[in-house]
This record gives sequence, structure tokens and C-alpha cells, in this order.
Amino acid sequence: MKCTAVLTCEKIIIDKEGAHSIINVMLNAEIVIQKIEASQSPKQMAVPHDAVAPIVWWVYTVWHPSPEDAGKAFDQVYQAYWPNGDKFMESRLSFVLKDEGPMQTTFHIGGLPAGQVGKLKVLTWLDHQGHRVSEINEAYINIKHRPTASAGTPIIAYTT
Repeated sequence: MKCTAVLTCEKIIIDKEGAHSIINVMLNAEIVIQKIEASQSPKQMAVPHDAVAPIVWWVYTVWHPSPEDAGKAFDQVYQAYWPNGDKFMESRLSFVLKDEGPMQTTFHIGGLPAGQVGKLKVLTWLDHQGHRVSEINEAYINIKHRPTASAGTPIIAYTT
């Protein structure tokens, strides 16, 4: 089985026919933390090293099977790592490949590691019967800390 796409996305919509619409591919995320008090201008605060932004984001993949893969059960493994290399999360998604056609998978992650500047690394691969059967595929989100935000500016902004 070969992976031909790994994307980190803000949102994915899947229609009843299974078509995937990818909303905002996340290449960069700019983070600002502000304290807002009544009748005062927002004050910037330091971003804690272990801060996790309370948002859900998605990992989208496309797999192209070989003829012998049809009918087999797979576990797709997902791992995300903080910019300093510490593991943020690991999970699995199980599926059975129905035929030889391309397989699209989506996986949501609750919380975006926002406390460290640098590349947030996402890894994914397939296991079959407890053994890795695909290459390890990577995607990255470059986390930046923005010094200030003006009125009306989102606290988390995704840029290309």
C-alpha cells in the first residue's frame, strides 16, 4: 500500500457519497495569547511551553493499494510530536480495504500543540497483523508565536 497524500487540515467535510472536501491546509499556525480585562487594551502574555490550543484539526491521507491488499484489515497509526521532539499523541484507526481503489482516511486530533515554536511533526503509517506494511509518511505544521494581535485578529491564525 502506498501513501500519496498526507495533509494537516483545519477541517474536512465528507459528503454522503464519501467525497472529501479539505478546508484550509495547515502549513503554519501563528499563536498569540492575550489577557483581556474590562475597559483595557488586550495585554500579551507569554505562551506556556506546554500550551495546547482548544481546537480540533484533521489529518487526511490517500492510500493506493496493490491488488493483494483488497479485503485486508489495516490499522493506520498516527503520531504527533512537539517541535522539541516529545510525543504529543498516538492513536490508531482501523479499516478494511474493500477493493483495489484508492482509500481516503481522515483522523481528528483534539488540541493543537501551541506552546513551542518550530515544526510540529505528524507521522502516519499502516500496520497489518501487528507489522508495519507501509512507509512512514510525514507532514509538518510550522508553529510561530506572534508578538501582538490587533483588535479583531484571531488568536490562532493559519497561513500558507
